[in-house]
Amino acid sequence: MEKKTPLVSGGERHRLKDLLNYYGVEASYDELLNAPSISCVPGVYGKELEGLKAFAKMICRNHDISRTIVEEQLESIIEDTVTNPVRDWLAGITRSKDNNPVHELVDNLPVEDKEWAKVALYRWLIQCCAAADMATHEGRHPNAVPRYENVLVLGGDTGLHKSSFIKYLLPEDLHHYIKDSVRLDTKNSDSVLNVLRCWIPEFADLGPALKKKGLTALKEFLVKEHDEIRLTYTRNPSGESL
Repeated sequence: MEKKTPLVSGGERHRLKDLLNYYGVEASYDELLNAPSISCVPGVYGKELEGLKAFAKMICRNHDISRTIVEEQLESIIEDTVTNPVRDWLAGITRSKDNNPVHELVDNLPVEDKEWAKVALYRWLIQCCAAADMATHEGRHPNAVPRYENVLVLGGDTGLHKSSFIKYLLPEDLHHYIKDSVRLDTKNSDSVLNVLRCWIPEFADLGPALKKKGLTALKEFLVKEHDEIRLTYTRNPSGESL
């Protein structure tokens, strides 16, 4: 059987990668957002990958490189560098006080049962830390199962800043890793992907989810260790991890 000659050589791939670095393009794969992270390229917000492709083709034309490499190798070049700013931030945190920060936080919240609130917040924060790197870091419990079954429910009147409470525990440049007002439909792949492509999703309304049918679907979603989703126009399912 005759082998086909590849349209793109390994040398061209490395040349394109070097040229992107030369022009100051910053492109990596954000493993928490499950999406490319691109900066220093002209384009429209939300369409950074399309802008990078157009810019890369212009570079190829100016430097006599086959523009075919952009379609065949650009996304692979981006995925050569995997980033996780949330994990890096968590790993760099150092204690600045002798007191317990979780206890101090709860003591300043307008809640009645503070001891139970401390237990709930501990469980949820442990899940958040595990989810920051998809539980790839074993920590103190190497045999722990990577499940995220606990949902932190914030109740109270409007105007209490419940939505912004968690977000403003983080540095401002990490706020976009928390999604506000997310609606989960476990039968809709786009809805599930929208929930998975962030660090912490805030459900807009838990009312429907807490009814009999909705509660069953929510429990099934939470106990999964690995989510398998069939994307539109793809033959094979795609695995996304929370």
